[in-house]
Amino acid sequence: MRKFSSFLVLLALISVSRVTAAQETVAQLGPFAAPDKLNIFVRAEGPATRVTPLQAACFFEHQVEGDQLSGGTKSFDDQMGGLIKKLRDSGDFTGHELETLLITPLPGTVPAKKLLLIGLGDPKTFTAARMKNIGLVAAREACKLNVDKFSLSPNVTDAGVTTVKVADFDQQLVQGFVEGIAIQKKLAAQKLVPKVVLT
Repeated sequence: MRKFSSFLVLLALISVSRVTAAQETVAQLGPFAAPDKLNIFVRAEGPATRVTPLQAACFFEHQVEGDQLSGGTKSFDDQMGGLIKKLRDSGDFTGHELETLLITPLPGTVPAKKLLLIGLGDPKTFTAARMKNIGLVAAREACKLNVDKFSLSPNVTDAGVTTVKVADFDQQLVQGFVEGIAIQKKLAAQKLVPKVVLT
């Protein structure tokens, strides 16, 4: 029982440090760096339980010998009846860098209305800078889908990649997302894309 309690405490500490790093990133951006009326919240909640119009989740390139899924990412796939694993094993979503796949979850699986899978590319060459492009893609896709809010789970550490500090890739992810929204709003002002409703 003592080991189990220690494990729970360790999980709590990991969650707190992850959220703290991301919150610091958002705080560093300051209120003037983000596009008007855009609110970014950081939560310790996996994609399997998040109630949202759009849930984005990131995955590294599929490994033939088997993908490592743990934590919230494993719960996410389990709750979807192993759909993510099936999509990857079949080659329908391989996780190549910036590859996207939009799906509608089956009833009774996850509460998100739509799921956007985004490829992280090769885990061996992963850098924090790559997450900036992930943020840009996520912002554009969310705007195209005309949602007012969405959630994004990077899933980097759940895939066993610990070579890059969480705070470093979080900062790049948020920066890319903020820049992506700013670009969409600029294009919308020129009537080149629909009005951005994302808040």
